[in-house]
Amino acid sequence: MARMAPSQENRYKPPSFRRIDDQVIEEADVAVFTFNIGDTEDPDIIAGFSIQDWQKSESGRWVHEHCVEIPYWIRRMTPMVYGYQYVIMTRLTKQNETFFKMKFK
Repeated sequence: MARMAPSQENRYKPPSFRRIDDQVIEEADVAVFTFNIGDTEDPDIIAGFSIQDWQKSESGRWVHEHCVEIPYWIRRMTPMVYGYQYVIMTRLTKQNETFFKMKFK
């Protein structure tokens, strides 16, 4: 199973550009999976099951094969439903971001 980076630090980076040979490649952080969990004593343990299922899915395997950096997750409070929203983020090239959005979203 692939590793996920911890979410304790702010890992978001603004879009950046790299030059490979004669091409300029744009990279950006992309939200690849989002899910909600109701109010519970330890939401990270419950979220682990959803993250593990996502990693085994077709989109999760594709993201781990094509990501520039290790995916990471962010936990946000959602007062509307008295729970938490988890967002899995990763850094993709613009070409891979477009492919991901067309195929999996």
